[in-house]
Amino acid sequence: MQANLQAQKTLLYSCVIGVLFGIGVTVFCQSGSQNLIAAFTRDAGVIRYGTQYLRSYSADTIFAAVSFSFSGFFTAYGWSIISFLHNLLSILLIRVPGTWLMSVLFPDSLFCMGLASPAGSLFSACICIGVYLYLLKKHRLFSHEGIQSDTGVSLVENL
Repeated sequence: MQANLQAQKTLLYSCVIGVLFGIGVTVFCQSGSQNLIAAFTRDAGVIRYGTQYLRSYSADTIFAAVSFSFSGFFTAYGWSIISFLHNLLSILLIRVPGTWLMSVLFPDSLFCMGLASPAGSLFSACICIGVYLYLLKKHRLFSHEGIQSDTGVSLVENL
């Protein structure tokens, strides 16, 4: 049971640290993205559009930190299928169609197109949090018996 509590705390700390780092990256990119892009090219068009894209895309670092932390957590408990599914759903339902739709609706800007990635990561994070809460509520996660991994072995016994 102690290992389960440690896993929960590790998940919480990794999410908090990741989100704080993501906020820092996003804030930096809001003000410093033009200089960052300019470090790689002198082409004014690339700098202009790259800056637009990076300013919106950078928010992905906030939400991806949460979904990545949960992916590691679920995988450690033998539930890698959850990681696979939330990423697949994010790509198929949000990232690809969102990027395409934004490119059609806003063809003169990359800012809106860049929002598809953070939207996908936010979607993934919501799925992960929902699954986590569901498993916690149903006592399938962190119970004394534990949950069965993909291999059918009790996960708590192996911790």
